[in-house]
Amino acid sequence: RSLKITDFKDHTKAFVKIQDGCSGACSYCKVPYVRGASMSRPLHDIVEEVRTLVSKGFEEIVLTGICLGAWGSDAVEKKNVVDVLKAIDGISGVFRIRLSSIEPKYVTDELIDYIFQNRKICRHLHIPIQSGDDEVLNRMNRPYTADGMRDIISKVKKKIDGVGITTDVLIGFPGETDKNFRNTVNLIKDILPVKAHIFPFSKRDGTAASVMTGAVPEDEIKKRCQSMKIAAITVSYLYREAFLKQTMDVLVESKKERYSGWLTGYSDNYIRVIFDGPDSLMKRIVPVRIEELNLSYTMGSYVELGQVSHKKLDPST
Repeated sequence: RSLKITDFKDHTKAFVKIQDGCSGACSYCKVPYVRGASMSRPLHDIVEEVRTLVSKGFEEIVLTGICLGAWGSDAVEKKNVVDVLKAIDGISGVFRIRLSSIEPKYVTDELIDYIFQNRKICRHLHIPIQSGDDEVLNRMNRPYTADGMRDIISKVKKKIDGVGITTDVLIGFPGETDKNFRNTVNLIKDILPVKAHIFPFSKRDGTAASVMTGAVPEDEIKKRCQSMKIAAITVSYLYREAFLKQTMDVLVESKKERYSGWLTGYSDNYIRVIFDGPDSLMKRIVPVRIEELNLSYTMGSYVELGQVSHKKLDPST
């Protein structure tokens, strides 16, 4: 299995794969059978690649892996993902570091403290919850409870001011009842993710879930996905509302926003912001003041322009 990534031409950010495989046993997932057990990339290889990418002008490095938090667990001398962050932090240059996704059990006090202390690490954690119901989580073979997830995210938010949480939710797992689903909606409302990726359950041959009874009808899964989407959009608005009139560092994408023609980019805590400004800002991290928002968009103004665009966007687009 190759873990080397050398470049990403025409992309705003560079993705560096530091780990592959998974030693978990989620009942719906084939990754452990297809990709094998967790395997960590050597730290010196990671540092070398990041140094090269930073020298090429990338201002955001995203660390990726099938089970990112498991990095170092297969080494003779046990290490963890914080060791990777510390090593990369020593590289000179103007850039920030983002973790692509991390399982709940790897959101340790050490990781939370390091993100809190280091401005180079994005205030953003993608923590897959999959379900907010303990019965469903047990059938999924996920090693935590809904309240356990609440505790983890509460700890993160208390320590890291303004942190953005994103997550994955799996809808329609075998045996999921209306009550089970409502518990998941309630968890989403409690943790206020800036974005929730919603997936309908799809049977994977060879997995434990593929032979479970209690299949949820497809039309019911679609209905629940739509309900979850509404909840996710609503809580995202509530989260983003706290940043009105604040100035944030935004990494500008290399392409303009499709409908408005404005520049678009992401803050370190994963708020997608659109704003009017020159094309020369593309691929750079620039200060943007949040001016207004609706259910679909967060609009801002480039601070150094000294002006605010009052253009309105149709939230239905």
